[in-house]
Amino acid sequence: MKCSYCGAEVREGVPFCSECGRPLHGGEKPSRRDKKAARANAASEKPKKQVKWKLVLALVLVVLVLSAAGFGYLRLPAFRVQRALNAQDAAGYAFAAKVYSDEVQGSTLQRWLTTALCKNRMEDAADAYYAGTLTYEEAKAFYTAFSAESSKKLSAAAEAQLKAIEADHKANEALTAGDKALEDGDFEAAMTAYDKVPEKSSVYDKARKQRAKAVQGYVTDVCDRVDKLVGNGEYAEAMTLLRDALQLVPDDKTLTAKRATVSVAFEAITLDQVSDLAERSKFDEALKQLEAALQIMPESQKLSDRAADVKAAQKEAEEAKAEAERKTAENEVTEEDAQTENESAETKKP
Repeated sequence: MKCSYCGAEVREGVPFCSECGRPLHGGEKPSRRDKKAARANAASEKPKKQVKWKLVLALVLVVLVLSAAGFGYLRLPAFRVQRALNAQDAAGYAFAAKVYSDEVQGSTLQRWLTTALCKNRMEDAADAYYAGTLTYEEAKAFYTAFSAESSKKLSAAAEAQLKAIEADHKANEALTAGDKALEDGDFEAAMTAYDKVPEKSSVYDKARKQRAKAVQGYVTDVCDRVDKLVGNGEYAEAMTLLRDALQLVPDDKTLTAKRATVSVAFEAITLDQVSDLAERSKFDEALKQLEAALQIMPESQKLSDRAADVKAAQKEAEEAKAEAERKTAENEVTEEDAQTENESAETKKP
């Protein structure tokens, strides 16, 4: 049927028109009750259409917000840095450092946002370095970019990681140098290099084991050289070599025992040579030899006592010589006086 007011098609038995809201009573005038019902019906129909438009508008706004967020994630420097770090490879870290240096450092907002997004990622590059997937130069370049002109939190985190990898790198360099010297047979240089590896380093235990090998090779080499010197009668040189070696490895039992053996012979030979020089009154030479020997064996009481004896003998010899010279001088004066008297007597004769 059709509405007699607006002509709209309505279902049979419906009391009101769905378009104009008027009662379907043919040409009769609606009552007050009918008008109130018509207004209520119209009011209930209108919000349905408004709700639909609000829902569409809300969906549009959500799409716009998500699009803006997606655009920001794709284009904003802070998000680009974050995505680069997520790659966790050398190229990603290099790109993150470049974006930060070129686009983030000059913006307070971008620095703040990058700190919020990336502060907890500062250790990732260090982990990659320790795992061997990132070189020292790559890790250093990454942390250097973030430690300069950055936010305080980001700078502190980057600088801490930079110091850690620098210390580890130096330790590895020392270890490598030690291994090279050990391979070349330069045991002393190897020990010196291994000693540069700090205790807190990740390669400290390895360096200690390698140093033990270097010490073993060094001791064997020193003992062989000492035996050759002793065989040639060069005891002073042998003792000097042992003294220097024990300064480098003071607790080595092999070198200590070798020195004890050689020192007995060195002491005896020195005393014999000094006695020979003293008998020939070459006290200065004897004292110089004893002084040199005591520099090598300062603990030798025999050498110290012999030096005192030589000094006493030298003093006695010098005193005896002075006394002889005094007597000679006196005799010469007496002879001159006698000659003068004789000449005077001759002059007085008629």
